[in-house]
Amino acid sequence: MGPGPKTIVHKHKGAEEFLIIEDDLTDHNGVNYGPSDLVWLWDETKHYSYTENGC
Repeated sequence: MGPGPKTIVHKHKGAEEFLIIEDDLTDHNGVNYGPSDLVWLWDETKHYSYTENGC
C-alpha cells in the first residue's frame, strides 16, 4: 500500500497472518507494526488497518 490509505472495516473467515516488509502499518487497536513484524489475527476478527508511510 502506498502512503495514507485505510482499509474498510472487515471480518475474516479464518485467521489472518501478514508480514510487514518495510515502512509501517497501524491496526484497528492502535498497535503500530514495522519491518519484520509478523501480525496474526484470530478467526472472526473485525478490523481495519492504515499506513502513514506505506508498507
